[in-house]
Amino acid sequence: MNTAVWLLAQVGRRRLPLPESGWTGWLTDSRNGVFVVLALALFLGGGRKVFQAMRARKAVAELEGDRPNLAAISEAPSHGRAAVMELFRLLGSSSDRTIRDAAGQALAVLWKADELIPEEEQALVTRGLVVNWFARRRYPRSLDPPIPIVVEFGLPFLARDGVGVGPDSLEWSYRILGANRASLETFGSWVPGEGRAAFMVNPRDFPTNGPHRLVLHARVRTTGLTTIWERELPQVPFSFEFDPILNLDALFTLPDASREAAIIDAISLVQWGSNAGESEYVSLGEEFALRNPPALRILGPLPCDLAHAMVLEIEGASGPIAIGDVVLVGNKLSQQGVVVKCRSMPGFQASPLQGLTCPGKSRGRLVLTPDAHRAWANPEIRSVWPGSLATEWTTIEVVRQ
Repeated sequence: MNTAVWLLAQVGRRRLPLPESGWTGWLTDSRNGVFVVLALALFLGGGRKVFQAMRARKAVAELEGDRPNLAAISEAPSHGRAAVMELFRLLGSSSDRTIRDAAGQALAVLWKADELIPEEEQALVTRGLVVNWFARRRYPRSLDPPIPIVVEFGLPFLARDGVGVGPDSLEWSYRILGANRASLETFGSWVPGEGRAAFMVNPRDFPTNGPHRLVLHARVRTTGLTTIWERELPQVPFSFEFDPILNLDALFTLPDASREAAIIDAISLVQWGSNAGESEYVSLGEEFALRNPPALRILGPLPCDLAHAMVLEIEGASGPIAIGDVVLVGNKLSQQGVVVKCRSMPGFQASPLQGLTCPGKSRGRLVLTPDAHRAWANPEIRSVWPGSLATEWTTIEVVRQ
């Protein structure tokens, strides 16, 4: 007897229950239950994917245009790679620096989540690279001391909060071309974080007025990430020239009694004390030193910039002693001000101080003298106070070396 005949026989003898009629009977069949579970899983899973795709398309649509909402840019990484192309477009073409940085940070989040391929990671570094040269475009031809130049470069949108790839995940190496210095034309060691180049150029190394061109040639590599690569970045030039007509004192403003009074009121001496009772010393030459010298406090904002040499005058001693400098942009100085400490100037006052024969307490004051070379060395200085500024006399202590 085959299986079908046997089942019919069992139903006839009432040993097996007959299936119920209608939907109830259909659902109680185990084979139909499996079908229902599979159908529900397919429906819910597919519906979820459709819903996610709709949300992703909406998020991408919100990134259209040149100035999308910053919240929409920050939300874009939650949809995976859907918005990668739009984020790259904003990073490369948006006219708003805030928008470009937000797009770069969103791409850095995708990078950290391994949503970018190596070519896209390198494109992010290339497009997001920002280079800032801190130097003047024009210098006086009569300028003689070396000119300090600083170049800062990197990806400003990389944050250290751990959400995306941080600045410490990249290492930089660079060289400077056009400075006529062999030490600058060789790639330096790899440094993590933000890139920074600080060097000097000697005006005598550029006999013609120019224009002259310096070039930053940087390279970058990853560290501590899942993909390891190294890339040379596009060279970034900077042009400057020397003007034979431009005078050294061109940055000096005209003297004015009211502005002078405002600057004098803004400067004062404060005690420079050390912790744990330890004294600090500033050399006054080969024989004497100054114990815990007073520091100069400058409150802002100021009506003029300061680019002054700071000298110490000691009562009874002949000649001022170079003891530092003050280079400040007046309108950027806050009301809390800054404190400028005295420091030893190498090679100054090698001979004994005339009139100072023994250690002990005396009276001294700080005098600020304008210096055109210091003014031209800082590209932010625009209007320097042309006169000398003196603080009140205060008690100082001189000791032997």
